[in-house]
Amino acid sequence: MIRSLLLPLLFLACSSATNGMGRSSFDKTYMAEMVERQNEEVRLIQGESAGGRVQSLRQLASRMLPDTQQRLSLARQTGGSVGVNVSASTSPAREASATY
Repeated sequence: MIRSLLLPLLFLACSSATNGMGRSSFDKTYMAEMVERQNEEVRLIQGESAGGRVQSLRQLASRMLPDTQQRLSLARQTGGSVGVNVSASTSPAREASATY
C-alpha cells in the first residue's frame, strides 16, 4: 500500500504540472490521480480474477481483490473530502466486464 501511495506522490511532486499549485489544489490533483489509479488497479485485478488463464494467478487476484477494493473506497472517501468528484469515475465492475 505504501508503494501505491508513494509513487504517484513522487511523480506529482516532480511534475511541472504541480509547480505553483497551492496545497488545496495539489491535494485535489493528487487524490484525483489516486482514485483513477485505484480504479485501474481494481479493474485489472477483477479481470484477472474472473478470466485469467493461470489458476494460481486467478487465485492470487481473488485474494488481493478485497484489499484493493478497500483502498479504492478509501481513496474515493478521501478524494471526496478534498473536493474531487469521485462519482465521475468509471465503475470498476463495469470496466471489468468490458472486452480487453
